[in-house]
Amino acid sequence: MPERRPCEFFLVRYVPDPIKEEFVNIGLVLVCGAIQSDALVEVRFSCNWKRVLRLDPHADIEMLAALAKEIRERLAEPGADRERMLSLMRDSFSNTVQVSPPKACLAESPRGEADRLAQMYLENS
Repeated sequence: MPERRPCEFFLVRYVPDPIKEEFVNIGLVLVCGAIQSDALVEVRFSCNWKRVLRLDPHADIEMLAALAKEIRERLAEPGADRERMLSLMRDSFSNTVQVSPPKACLAESPRGEADRLAQMYLENS
């Protein structure tokens, strides 16, 4: 049986009205290992924006897609840019795009675990 590695993940949420605290999960970032080293990072974003549009028919889907692309690109390579992006996501995102508190998990395969979590949190209609 493969060894299970401790990881943490957090969700990227679209929150059109922070006062109401209603949101739609649009992304997931899974980190296995210390981010300062060669941590494995898996990023998943929803391919279907219907849930966002149901919550907010005026949502800027192009902006959300561009943000998803930037996050994927900046977290793809180990190094300082990855660490800065994670810090920015946790501390400085606007009220409209928020990051959930991290949650712990164990993963035999970070890629497989990210796929499983994305199915649970991002692909429900």
